[in-house]
Amino acid sequence: MLLGYLQCADLVAMLDHYFQTKLSESQIDRDKDAINDPPKLKFTPAEVEQMACEHDEIDDMIAAIEGMKYPERGSAHVNQIVYNS
Repeated sequence: MLLGYLQCADLVAMLDHYFQTKLSESQIDRDKDAINDPPKLKFTPAEVEQMACEHDEIDDMIAAIEGMKYPERGSAHVNQIVYNS
């Protein structure tokens, strides 16, 4: 059991597993940018699992990760909870 932060290869393996697919080279490169390039994002396995539950499509989850790294870019793919009053 991994209790620390994920490396890019770990993140890719988890995404492959949760979304039952093989990530494309482009998707892997986007993940590498988020994990390896400054400012680096750090994710625990539990955080990735939770995010996978919140997104139906792999590209939506990658866009959400990119939105965390570059909030100024925004992301139309990030799920938001809206409460009706």
